[in-house]
Amino acid sequence: MKKQKEPTLSELKVKVEKTTTYKKHLNYVKDLLQKPSFQKKVRDIRSKHRLAPLGIKIGKRDPRKSEKYKALYDSFDWDALRKDILAIARSYAIPGWDHVLLQYVLHNDIDCRTNFAPQTFDVIDLRFCMIGPYKTNKERETAFRYLKEIPLTLPVAILISPYASETEVVDYIKKLFKTEIRPKQDLYREKGILLGKVRSKSKRVQERNDYIYKNKEVPIMKLVSLVNDKFNENLEYPYLRRIIKSEIRKRSVHG
Repeated sequence: MKKQKEPTLSELKVKVEKTTTYKKHLNYVKDLLQKPSFQKKVRDIRSKHRLAPLGIKIGKRDPRKSEKYKALYDSFDWDALRKDILAIARSYAIPGWDHVLLQYVLHNDIDCRTNFAPQTFDVIDLRFCMIGPYKTNKERETAFRYLKEIPLTLPVAILISPYASETEVVDYIKKLFKTEIRPKQDLYREKGILLGKVRSKSKRVQERNDYIYKNKEVPIMKLVSLVNDKFNENLEYPYLRRIIKSEIRKRSVHG
Protein backbone atom coordinates (compact mmCIF):
# COMPACT_ATOMS: atom_id res chain seq x y z
CA MET A 1 0.00 0.00 0.00
CA LYS A 2 1.29 3.45 -0.95
CA LYS A 3 2.11 5.50 2.15
CA GLN A 4 -0.16 8.54 2.49
CA LYS A 5 1.60 11.87 2.63
CA GLU A 6 1.47 13.38 6.10
CA PRO A 7 -0.07 16.87 6.36
CA THR A 8 2.16 19.82 7.19
CA LEU A 9 1.82 21.48 10.61
CA SER A 10 -0.13 24.38 9.10
CA GLU A 11 -2.49 21.96 7.29
CA LEU A 12 -3.01 20.00 10.50
CA LYS A 13 -3.72 23.22 12.41
CA VAL A 14 -6.49 24.13 9.93
CA LYS A 15 -8.10 20.71 10.41
CA VAL A 16 -7.86 20.84 14.21
CA GLU A 17 -9.42 24.31 14.33
CA LYS A 18 -12.54 22.92 12.62
CA THR A 19 -13.16 20.37 15.38
CA THR A 20 -15.81 20.68 18.08
CA THR A 21 -13.26 20.18 20.86
CA TYR A 22 -11.12 23.07 19.59
CA LYS A 23 -14.13 25.39 19.49
CA LYS A 24 -15.17 24.30 23.01
CA HIS A 25 -11.71 25.03 24.39
CA LEU A 26 -11.54 28.35 22.54
CA ASN A 27 -14.83 29.48 24.13
CA TYR A 28 -13.43 28.45 27.50
CA VAL A 29 -10.24 30.49 26.96
CA LYS A 30 -12.21 33.52 25.79
CA ASP A 31 -14.36 33.28 28.91
CA LEU A 32 -11.22 33.12 31.09
CA LEU A 33 -9.94 36.35 29.54
CA GLN A 34 -12.96 38.15 30.99
CA LYS A 35 -12.43 36.95 34.56
CA PRO A 36 -10.75 39.44 36.95
CA SER A 37 -8.92 36.59 38.73
CA PHE A 38 -7.34 35.47 35.45
CA GLN A 39 -6.45 39.02 34.45
CA LYS A 40 -4.70 39.50 37.81
CA LYS A 41 -2.52 36.46 37.11
CA VAL A 42 -1.66 37.89 33.68
CA ARG A 43 -0.75 41.28 35.19
CA ASP A 44 1.43 39.58 37.80
CA ILE A 45 3.36 37.66 35.14
CA ARG A 46 3.81 40.77 32.99
CA SER A 47 5.10 42.69 35.99
CA LYS A 48 7.45 39.87 37.00
CA HIS A 49 8.97 39.68 33.51
CA ARG A 50 9.12 43.46 32.98
CA LEU A 51 6.41 43.62 30.34
CA ALA A 52 4.12 46.60 29.83
CA PRO A 53 0.71 46.31 31.56
CA LEU A 54 -0.94 45.60 28.18
CA GLY A 55 1.97 43.64 26.72
CA ILE A 56 3.87 44.46 23.54
CA LYS A 57 1.75 46.11 20.87
CA ILE A 58 1.64 43.84 17.84
CA GLY A 59 1.28 45.01 14.27
CA LYS A 60 1.36 43.32 10.89
CA ARG A 61 5.02 42.43 11.29
CA ASP A 62 6.26 39.81 13.71
CA PRO A 63 7.66 41.95 16.58
CA ARG A 64 10.41 39.38 17.16
CA LYS A 65 11.92 40.52 13.85
CA SER A 66 11.65 44.20 14.70
CA GLU A 67 14.81 46.01 15.79
CA LYS A 68 12.67 48.03 18.20
CA TYR A 69 11.80 44.93 20.22
CA LYS A 70 14.86 42.74 19.56
CA ALA A 71 16.68 43.80 22.74
CA LEU A 72 13.53 43.26 24.78
CA TYR A 73 13.00 39.75 23.42
CA ASP A 74 16.66 38.90 23.92
CA SER A 75 16.43 40.00 27.56
CA PHE A 76 13.61 37.59 28.47
CA ASP A 77 14.26 34.57 30.62
CA TRP A 78 12.19 32.43 28.27
CA ASP A 79 12.42 29.27 30.38
CA ALA A 80 11.08 31.09 33.45
CA LEU A 81 8.36 32.84 31.44
CA ARG A 82 7.18 29.59 29.82
CA LYS A 83 7.22 27.89 33.23
CA ASP A 84 4.94 30.60 34.67
CA ILE A 85 2.61 30.36 31.65
CA LEU A 86 2.42 26.57 31.90
CA ALA A 87 1.57 26.85 35.60
CA ILE A 88 -1.43 29.07 34.74
CA ALA A 89 -2.48 26.77 31.89
CA ARG A 90 -2.38 23.72 34.16
CA SER A 91 -4.33 25.50 36.90
CA TYR A 92 -7.18 25.96 34.39
CA ALA A 93 -6.81 22.43 32.87
CA ILE A 94 -5.57 23.68 29.49
CA PRO A 95 -1.81 22.91 29.46
CA GLY A 96 -2.01 22.20 25.72
CA TRP A 97 -2.94 25.87 25.22
CA ASP A 98 0.15 27.28 26.91
CA HIS A 99 1.49 28.84 23.68
CA VAL A 100 -1.86 30.64 23.20
CA LEU A 101 -1.62 32.04 26.73
CA LEU A 102 2.01 33.01 26.06
CA GLN A 103 0.82 34.98 23.03
CA TYR A 104 -1.78 36.70 25.20
CA VAL A 105 0.67 37.60 27.96
CA LEU A 106 3.17 38.97 25.43
CA HIS A 107 0.79 40.76 23.05
CA ASN A 108 -2.67 40.87 24.64
CA ASP A 109 -3.89 38.77 21.73
CA ILE A 110 -4.80 35.09 21.29
CA ASP A 111 -4.44 35.05 17.50
CA CYS A 112 -1.34 32.83 17.48
CA ARG A 113 1.27 33.30 14.75
CA THR A 114 2.31 29.68 14.88
CA ASN A 115 1.66 26.49 12.93
CA PHE A 116 0.86 24.57 16.11
CA ALA A 117 -2.78 24.10 17.04
CA PRO A 118 -3.62 24.04 20.76
CA GLN A 119 -3.56 20.49 22.11
CA THR A 120 -6.90 18.94 23.05
CA PHE A 121 -6.42 15.48 21.54
CA ASP A 122 -3.29 13.89 20.16
CA VAL A 123 -2.46 11.06 17.77
CA ILE A 124 0.93 9.43 18.25
CA ASP A 125 2.94 6.52 16.90
CA LEU A 126 3.09 4.67 20.22
CA ARG A 127 5.25 1.83 18.94
CA PHE A 128 7.88 4.26 17.67
CA CYS A 129 7.83 6.27 20.90
CA MET A 130 8.29 3.12 22.98
CA ILE A 131 10.74 1.02 20.95
CA GLY A 132 11.94 3.10 17.97
CA PRO A 133 13.88 2.66 15.79
CA TYR A 134 15.51 5.97 16.82
CA LYS A 135 17.99 7.71 14.56
CA THR A 136 19.77 9.47 17.44
CA ASN A 137 19.90 9.41 21.23
CA LYS A 138 18.25 12.85 21.21
CA GLU A 139 15.30 11.45 19.27
CA ARG A 140 14.96 8.66 21.84
CA GLU A 141 15.16 11.12 24.75
CA THR A 142 12.52 13.34 23.13
CA ALA A 143 10.15 10.39 22.69
CA PHE A 144 10.60 9.25 26.29
CA ARG A 145 10.14 12.80 27.63
CA TYR A 146 6.92 13.11 25.62
CA LEU A 147 5.59 9.83 27.04
CA LYS A 148 6.40 11.03 30.54
CA GLU A 149 4.78 14.46 30.13
CA ILE A 150 1.71 13.81 27.95
CA PRO A 151 -0.29 11.94 30.67
CA LEU A 152 -0.36 15.20 32.66
CA THR A 153 -2.35 16.75 29.81
CA LEU A 154 -4.12 13.80 28.21
CA PRO A 155 -4.32 11.01 30.81
CA VAL A 156 -6.72 8.68 28.96
CA ALA A 157 -5.64 6.78 25.83
CA ILE A 158 -7.33 4.57 23.24
CA LEU A 159 -4.95 2.16 21.47
CA ILE A 160 -5.85 1.37 17.87
CA SER A 161 -4.93 -1.61 15.69
CA PRO A 162 -3.34 -0.75 12.33
CA TYR A 163 -6.18 -2.74 10.70
CA ALA A 164 -9.08 -0.88 12.33
CA SER A 165 -11.26 1.19 10.00
CA GLU A 166 -12.70 4.64 10.70
CA THR A 167 -16.14 3.08 11.10
CA GLU A 168 -14.84 0.58 13.65
CA VAL A 169 -13.03 3.25 15.66
CA VAL A 170 -16.09 5.55 15.80
CA ASP A 171 -18.37 2.59 16.61
CA TYR A 172 -16.09 1.44 19.44
CA ILE A 173 -15.94 4.90 21.02
CA LYS A 174 -19.72 5.40 20.79
CA LYS A 175 -20.55 2.05 22.36
CA LEU A 176 -17.93 2.07 25.11
CA PHE A 177 -17.67 5.76 25.96
CA LYS A 178 -20.08 5.70 28.95
CA THR A 179 -18.80 2.45 30.46
CA GLU A 180 -15.06 2.47 29.70
CA ILE A 181 -13.86 5.93 28.64
CA ARG A 182 -15.89 8.38 30.75
CA PRO A 183 -15.16 6.62 34.11
CA LYS A 184 -11.41 6.92 33.42
CA GLN A 185 -11.83 10.59 32.51
CA ASP A 186 -13.71 11.17 35.76
CA LEU A 187 -10.67 9.97 37.72
CA TYR A 188 -8.74 13.04 36.53
CA ARG A 189 -11.43 15.73 36.45
CA GLU A 190 -10.82 18.62 38.85
CA LYS A 191 -13.54 20.43 40.76
CA GLY A 192 -14.13 24.02 39.72
CA ILE A 193 -13.00 23.53 36.10
CA LEU A 194 -15.82 24.76 33.86
CA LEU A 195 -14.35 23.49 30.61
CA GLY A 196 -17.24 22.47 28.38
CA LYS A 197 -19.80 24.24 30.59
CA VAL A 198 -19.22 27.78 29.34
CA ARG A 199 -22.11 29.32 27.49
CA SER A 200 -21.09 31.06 24.31
CA LYS A 201 -23.20 34.11 25.15
CA SER A 202 -24.92 34.72 28.47
CA LYS A 203 -27.70 37.28 28.86
CA ARG A 204 -25.46 39.51 30.98
CA VAL A 205 -22.63 39.41 28.43
CA GLN A 206 -25.04 40.35 25.65
CA GLU A 207 -26.37 43.25 27.74
CA ARG A 208 -22.82 44.44 28.24
CA ASN A 209 -22.05 44.12 24.52
CA ASP A 210 -25.23 45.98 23.60
CA TYR A 211 -24.17 48.78 25.95
CA ILE A 212 -20.69 48.90 24.39
CA TYR A 213 -22.18 49.04 20.89
CA LYS A 214 -24.57 51.83 21.88
CA ASN A 215 -21.59 53.84 23.19
CA LYS A 216 -19.12 52.87 20.46
CA GLU A 217 -18.48 56.51 19.54
CA VAL A 218 -17.32 57.33 23.07
CA PRO A 219 -13.51 57.64 23.40
CA ILE A 220 -12.05 54.26 24.27
CA MET A 221 -10.55 55.34 27.61
CA LYS A 222 -13.87 56.77 28.78
CA LEU A 223 -15.76 53.71 27.51
CA VAL A 224 -13.53 51.43 29.61
CA SER A 225 -14.49 53.47 32.66
CA LEU A 226 -18.21 53.42 31.78
CA VAL A 227 -18.23 49.64 31.33
CA ASN A 228 -16.36 49.17 34.58
CA ASP A 229 -18.83 51.38 36.46
CA LYS A 230 -21.92 49.69 35.03
CA PHE A 231 -20.83 46.02 34.83
CA ASN A 232 -17.86 45.87 37.21
CA GLU A 233 -15.62 44.55 34.41
CA ASN A 234 -12.25 46.10 33.64
CA LEU A 235 -11.96 45.34 29.93
CA GLU A 236 -8.74 46.15 28.11
CA TYR A 237 -8.67 48.31 24.98
CA PRO A 238 -8.00 45.57 22.37
CA TYR A 239 -10.78 43.36 23.73
CA LEU A 240 -13.20 46.28 23.85
CA ARG A 241 -12.43 47.11 20.22
CA ARG A 242 -13.01 43.47 19.23
CA ILE A 243 -16.44 43.55 20.89
CA ILE A 244 -17.36 46.71 18.95
CA LYS A 245 -16.22 45.19 15.64
CA SER A 246 -18.09 41.96 16.38
CA GLU A 247 -21.32 43.79 17.26
CA ILE A 248 -21.11 45.99 14.16
CA ARG A 249 -20.55 42.91 11.97
CA LYS A 250 -23.41 41.01 13.65
CA ARG A 251 -25.83 43.90 13.13
CA SER A 252 -24.81 44.39 9.49
CA VAL A 253 -25.54 40.70 8.82
CA HIS A 254 -28.91 40.70 10.58
CA GLY A 255 -29.89 44.15 9.32
